[in-house]
This record gives sequence, C-alpha cells and structure tokens, in this order.
Amino acid sequence: MANMTGTGSSFPGTSSADIIVAGESGAGGTTTDTINGLAGNDVIFGDHDEVFVDAGAGNATRATAIDINDDTRWSTKPNPDVGDASIPYTTVLATGGGELDYFKVTVGDGETITVDLDYGFGLYGGPGFDSIVRLVDTNDVQLEYDDDSEISEGGRGSFPISTTLSRDSYLTYTNTSGLALNLFIEVGSFVSINAPGGAIASGATYMLNVSVTNHANTNVADFSPDIIDGGDDDDILYGLDGDDTINGGSGDDFIIGGAGGDTIDGGTGSNDTASYEGSNAGVTVNYGISYSGGHATGDTLSGIENLVGSDFDDLLLMYAGDNDLYGGDGSDTLRGGTGVDRLYGEAGPDFLSVRVGDLAAGEIYDGGAGNEDTLSLFGEGSTSFDFTNVTLTGLEYAVFQKQFGGGATAHFFASQITGGFTRFYDLVPSQTVRVEIDMAAATYLDLSGLILGGFDQAGDGFTINGDGADETITGTSVADTIDGAGGDDTIDGSGGDDILKGGTGVDIVRGGAGNDRFEWSGNEFLDSSNNSTVGETLDGGADTDTLVLDQNGPGTIDFRNHTVLGFEILHQNFGSGQAYSFLASQFTFTQVEWIADSATDTLTIDMGGQSVLDLSAVTFSGFDPADEFYVIGGGNNETIRALDGASMEISAGTGNDTVSDHDSAVMVSPDVFDGGGGTDTIEYNTDFTSADFEFDLGVETAAFQSTQFDVIRNFENINVGGAATVIGSSDANVIHAIETGSSNANSFSGLGGDDTLEGGAGNDTLEGGEGADTLNGGTGNDTASYASSAVGVNIQLQYGVVQGGDADGDTLISIERLTGSGQNDTLYGNPGDNIIRGGGGSDKIKGLNGADNLYGDGGDDWLYVDSLDNIALGGGGTDRLIVVGSGGVTNAVGANSIEIATGNVGNDTFNGSGATADLTLKGLSGDDVLTGGTGDDYLYGGSGTDQLIGGAGLDRLFIDENDAIVDGGSGVEDRVIVQQLASATQGVNIFMSGANV
Repeated sequence: MANMTGTGSSFPGTSSADIIVAGESGAGGTTTDTINGLAGNDVIFGDHDEVFVDAGAGNATRATAIDINDDTRWSTKPNPDVGDASIPYTTVLATGGGELDYFKVTVGDGETITVDLDYGFGLYGGPGFDSIVRLVDTNDVQLEYDDDSEISEGGRGSFPISTTLSRDSYLTYTNTSGLALNLFIEVGSFVSINAPGGAIASGATYMLNVSVTNHANTNVADFSPDIIDGGDDDDILYGLDGDDTINGGSGDDFIIGGAGGDTIDGGTGSNDTASYEGSNAGVTVNYGISYSGGHATGDTLSGIENLVGSDFDDLLLMYAGDNDLYGGDGSDTLRGGTGVDRLYGEAGPDFLSVRVGDLAAGEIYDGGAGNEDTLSLFGEGSTSFDFTNVTLTGLEYAVFQKQFGGGATAHFFASQITGGFTRFYDLVPSQTVRVEIDMAAATYLDLSGLILGGFDQAGDGFTINGDGADETITGTSVADTIDGAGGDDTIDGSGGDDILKGGTGVDIVRGGAGNDRFEWSGNEFLDSSNNSTVGETLDGGADTDTLVLDQNGPGTIDFRNHTVLGFEILHQNFGSGQAYSFLASQFTFTQVEWIADSATDTLTIDMGGQSVLDLSAVTFSGFDPADEFYVIGGGNNETIRALDGASMEISAGTGNDTVSDHDSAVMVSPDVFDGGGGTDTIEYNTDFTSADFEFDLGVETAAFQSTQFDVIRNFENINVGGAATVIGSSDANVIHAIETGSSNANSFSGLGGDDTLEGGAGNDTLEGGEGADTLNGGTGNDTASYASSAVGVNIQLQYGVVQGGDADGDTLISIERLTGSGQNDTLYGNPGDNIIRGGGGSDKIKGLNGADNLYGDGGDDWLYVDSLDNIALGGGGTDRLIVVGSGGVTNAVGANSIEIATGNVGNDTFNGSGATADLTLKGLSGDDVLTGGTGDDYLYGGSGTDQLIGGAGLDRLFIDENDAIVDGGSGVEDRVIVQQLASATQGVNIFMSGANV
C-alpha cells in the first residue's frame, strides 16, 4: 500500500491499494488535479490535506502517542465524513500494526471533543476490525468509552450503511475541569464492555475524525476542480469542493463529489455508489434526468447503481438495475425501478415508493429509525402488489396513492404487518382497494388498532387468510374477509361489515361491531355421526349479522355443541337436502332466508333448557312445502311462539307448556303442535276475519276456513283470538280468548273437567260442560251456555246462584247472556241488558231490570217480563208471559209463541191478533188492552178500565163494570162472563149485537 500526500498537480497511484490526499498548495488546491488510483482498492481525496497518517507500529502507548494538535492540519472545510464540519477537526488515516494506537490531543476548559471512527471495515483494502475507542487522561483514567455506535451519530463514514448498529465507534466528552487537559485517544479492537481494547490487526485500516470546539485551525478552505480516476478495484473517491470529474473505473466504488457541479461516472462496476452525505441541504436526484439541491446542484451521474442522501429532506429516484438507496437524516422519498432494489429510509419520516411493475422478489424496504415511515404505492390501471417475497421493516404507514386509474390490491404476510404498520390510507377515489394478508408462519395478528383512512368505497377492506395452524386473528375497523382455514382459530372481526369463516377445527369467531356475515359449511364442523368437533364459538356481535349456511349437497350441520350468539339473519346458500340444528338460545335470528327447491331441508330448534322461544317476529322466506321445521321441547315449563308464514312442528316436552301460533292473517300452512306431558296450553293469537275457525282439543285438530288443518295434541288449555269455535277435551281445559285488535265473537266448549273459559273482548259463548268450570266472558255481551247439560240448571246472575247439572260448581264472571239446557231450567238475569234462552224443557226465565230479550225455546216456559224488556218469545210448547213490576208492557202474544199472558198492576197491552193458537190473556190490575187471535181465546180484564177484543174463534171475555170496550170479534159463539168486583155498586150493561157476542 502506498500513501501519497502533497501539493503536486498529478498523482498517479500504484498497482497496490493507495491512499492519495491532494493538498491545497498547488495541486488539490487552486489548480486542477489529476489523480489516478490505478489498480488496488484506493482512497482518494481531492482538495484535502488536513490529515495525519498513522502508517502502523510505533504509537502503542501514551508515551509514544501521535500528537495531532498541529493547527495547520485542523480545518473547518466541508467534509462529508465529519458530523459538523463547522467545528474545527482533523483526520487521521491509520493502519494497524498489531498493537493499540494512541493519539494525543489538547482540550481546553469548557471545550468538547468528538471522536468519530469510520471505515472500520477496512478503509483501503486492509482487514476490518471491531473497534473500540477510549478517552483517557495522562494517568490512564477512563473519561469516555464506546464500542458500536448508531449510524446516525457523527459523520457518515460508517460504511456499508445499514440500519443495524455499525462496527464503528463514536464518543464525545466535555472538559469541565477548569484546566486545559492533554488527553489520549486509545483505539483498539473489542475485548469486553468498558475494558481497554486489544491489539489492532496488522494491516487493518480506519479513519479517525477528531473535532474539538475552539481548537486552533489554520488550514484554509481553497478548492479547485479535480479529475479523479479510481482505476481498477473498489475505490473510495472524494471530490470535495469544485466542479470535479470523477470516474470510478472498474470495481464497486463509493464516490462523494462534494460541493460543485460534479460529473460522476461510477465506471464499469456493478455496484457503484454516489453519496451526498456532506451536503449542506437536501438533494433531488432524478437519476439520468435532473439533479438539484445542495451538493447535487449541477451534477451529472452515470454508471451509478446506489445513492446515499444527505441529512436533510432528499428525493432519490432510480429507474433500472438493482439499486441501494439510503435516505440519511431528514424526511426522504426513495424510489427504485425495475430490478431488485433495497431502500433504506434511515432517520426521519421517510417515504419508500414502489410503482406497479417495479416490485421484485428479494427487495428490501426499510424505513429506518422513527415511527412515521411510509410505504407508498402508486401506478395506473388495476394494480396488484405482492410483498410476500420482499423484506419490509421499520415501516409504520402504507398509502395507496391517487394515481391509480383502477382498483388496487396489496398482498402481505402477517409477519410483515405485526409490530410495524400502524396506519393504512386509501387515497384512490372511486376505486376498490384491498389489503390481502396471509398468516403464513404467523399465528397472531391484531389489526384492531390500525388507523385507517379512505376505505369507504364498496369492496374496500382487508382479506386475511389463515392456514392449518391455530391462529388468533383480529380484523380492522372496516370491512374484512377473514378465513381461518384449518386449525383451532380465534377470529374477531372487530369493526366494519365483515365476512368471517372459521374453517375446520374448533374455532371461536366473533363479529364485533358492524353488519357481519359468517359463512359456515358442513366440512367445517359436522354432527356426531361425522366425528364432529365441539366447542366452536360464533359471535355476531353488534349490529345486523348474518350466519351463512354454505354447505352444498346433503349433510348435517349441528350447532348445538357450539356457542352461537348475536346473529340477526340466517341465510342458506345451497339447498339439496341439508339438516341444521340449533339451540333455542342460539336462535336469535329475525330473518331466515331459505333456498326454494324441491329437496327437503330440515331446520330444528332444541329448547335445550331454555324456557322461552319467540319466533313470531321472524321473517321467513323461501321455505317450501318440502321443507321441515321442528321445535323440540324439554322438561321445563316452556313458552314457544310459532313462526308466521311457514309450516312447522312443535313438540313441547314434559313441562306445563304454552305453544302460540301468531300467524298474522289467514293460516297459510298446516302445523303440528304437541303439548307433551304436563298441563299445556295452545294459543292462537290472531284476529280471525272469518267465523269458520274451529278448534277441537278432543279430536286434536284446528280447522281454518275449511281448508287448513293444524294438529293440536296433548293440550289441556287453549287461548284464541278472533272469531273462533273451541271445543275442549275430557281434561280440565282452560280456554281463553285473546283479542289483538278487534272484538270478535268466540264459542268455547270445555266438555269434561274443571275448565276455565275466558272470552276476552267480543260477544263470546262459553260452555264449560261437566265439572266445576270458570266462565269469564270478559268485555262484550257474553253467553254462558248449558245446552249440553243432561240435567236442568238454576242460574240466577243477580243472586249468584249457579246450580244443577253442568252448572254445579261453576263460577260465572262477566256473563250477560244465558242459554239453558234441554231440561227444566231456572234462568234469571241481572239489571243489565240480558239475552236468555231457555232451550228445551219447561223453563222459568226472568230478565230482572234491563232491556232484556227472553226466549223460551222448546217446552212450556214461563217468561217473566217488565216494562224495560225488548223481546219475549215463547218458542215451542205452551208458554207463559208474566209481567212483573208496576210498569205496563206491550207484547204481541201469539205471534211470539206466547199462549198465556198475565199482566200486573200496570196498563198492559197483549195483542194476539196474529195468533192462531188459543190464547189466555189476563190483565189483572191496570187499564189493559187484551186482543185475541183466530183461536178460542180467554180474555180476563181484571180491575181497571180494560178493553177486551176477542177476534175470530169462540172467545170468552171476562169483564167487570169498569171495562170500556167489550168486543167478541168475528166469532159466532163468543161469550161474555161478568165478574163484578166486590166493590161494585152498579151492574153491567152490554149491547150484545154491538159487542159481537
């Protein structure tokens, strides 16, 4: 190795590794220097003589230390290897001699010394070494120590540049002793932390830059253009100031042009570097096109593969070849081209750009220090970026840029995301952007903390693909598609409208916020006959979530051994004869979307210990007659409300259960309802619009409009809404009307047992049958019927009398109307408006007060009426009308099947003019009007001024002296019988011809 320093104008090197320093006095200074390194790994400095050369052995102790205080070799000229060249510095070019190296320097009081060792890898062809630097005083007391330094510390001479700790050493120390100190810099090879160094290998080379504040310096900056040719092999070439022409020659060269408009040609090597480390401002290098800013101003580059930026904000752009780009400090933008590029942002918030089509396997994108480094993606048209075969480190942001003319997709491994990226931004307007992540070797991925911007187009979001491992995956706040594939996975969609699929294995899948879609098929978990896994968890989370049944072809999916919650929509993707089973606690769906086909698909809900299942609000579509829907009860007292609009079968189990059919209009399909064991209630909570609805618990049917028939078995009680006829069984039935909006008339029959019949609203008919029944009419004008009683009954609503036949033990509540049996009944109303029917037999019927309607029906009945009653109809048999109360009545006897009428103290009118039967009419007290019909009538006026008109037939008129009109009518053998009162004081005068008698 040859070392050359001097002031000539021509510096030819040798065939060995040379270090050439061209001085300022003449060559390297104000004149143009020509420097040729020839062969060997050379280090060439133009315009630079502020150096000391340590040629090897001889300075292994403090006593033999090289004194570097000569102020003629101290300068403040720009130097890219010095961190702050405005502070006086000097440079030592050293070669190891198999021993320690010592250098002596004076540091004044209050001054700071900086020691920066660079190029410890071997400066000009020598072997590298792992350096340490110690700063000691004259007594070997250690003041400072450093082993490996951060690349950003001191000058940029630590090369090759990387983001890991370099091998070079760096330290600073401030003298606060109050005195100027002679200090010693010890350079050695690493032995152990904070310990003196070991010997430096012979031939090992390095550069030592030493700065001391306020140190005397007389080396004046005076620069000229240089012509530097590195020659063969790998050279380090410094142009420093001036418009230099630098050619690296062959080999992989490192070139620093420095200030001035330099022409730099890397030469024929394949890995040449142009560096702007010492630039006083940020540079823009648009390789092959333009150069501006700082030391790049006026430069021209060719034959360069790698670029190193400044400590400011740089823009470094390459287009072809395998490029290494180093941003340095500042906020830098780096972009490679085609080829395998390696981009190192280093310190500062950097932008590492990749253009569609430029991404290649083996590339490196390293943001470096800081937490705001960005991977920037851009291109035109529909684009796809595959980062799975490149290295990504030190990056926090990923940005899809606006230049895209179509959608964009970026593909990553989970390991590239975890612990790195914190934000993703979609700046592509009106286009779909997706991020695809493969778990690959990773088993954990949590994206819930990602900050996202712009993912607001339909189709935007993240796709995460698992594999066969047991993985934990948490999605983002936007729309994710997550597929766990194999393994026992834990998946959480987090926010957004996600599509989630657990895959095979025992998975836990949660939707989180958003309207999520869970896709499940038979090969993901099967029933026990197929060696199913158990214990999976599917949690829809908040908002409206969908569970998709994705099995294609016959099979069984049994969710009962799994946890299923938080779903609102159940969607079947395929038909073809599948069977699905859920627990009632899992069936939270409000909408079921079935595939309409000819195959039989089965949906089963198992109560599974739950007491309530309400399907009444579930919207069901696509369910066809071939499909089957089952609900299976258990041992609890269960309440099950059936589905509207679809046929189903409910088996309630052994408890005291209530099964409700809440169809909202006309029953559209037949159901099968089985109460099972216990005392069970069937409930039809519908306002029927037709009277043709009949429920018969005894024969286990429910008929609707004579076309649809439900099977209702093992129910003891029934509740109905609307106009319905209910016939109980021999059990103790509870029959209850439920009104849901209108007042319809029901007919309830309890038959045997101690029944409870509740009519609800409407004019209901309740027949308890045998047993001690409770008949509650509810609102409306309701009827208690004993038409089926084999023994006459005594019912007196006003007095609470309920006796005889089927009435024994009965309780009547809110009953306004009565129907008697076929036997001899006593039926009394109350002060309300009653309708009472006697039925067969000789009945005694009394309405009491109120506008009553009394019907004797068959048999010889006694109807007790008052002046408030509306109707009194006798029916078959010889019926009697008896007036009670002081008010007179008017009644068309005969035509109303009344044959015998007896008045009271009031003024009564009995008009039999339309009658054909033989009438007996008695006025008793009051001014009565008695009119016979066509039969042979008996008319008794009684006291008062009466009018007796016989009509046709052989009539008998019984009168007294007070009667006003006596008319036998059209008959020819009418008779008048005078029955004077005991108080009479005069006789009776009758004009026989005028009286038609």
